[in-house]
Amino acid sequence: MAGFWTLQVVQLLGISLPLLLIVIPLGNWVSARIDSQTMVRYIYDLLIIFGGLLLYKTF
Repeated sequence: MAGFWTLQVVQLLGISLPLLLIVIPLGNWVSARIDSQTMVRYIYDLLIIFGGLLLYKTF
């Protein structure tokens, strides 16, 4: 646990938490208006894209 709480971690946490208060209700709003199978498809597509970006970044 020592060294985990650095200034950079606290700054990122300070940015992330307020954004979560916006993104979570937005996600709930979108998921209520889209068919559940379509929503799952979008999530899988995003996961594949993000995974591809991570792989691309390693090379």
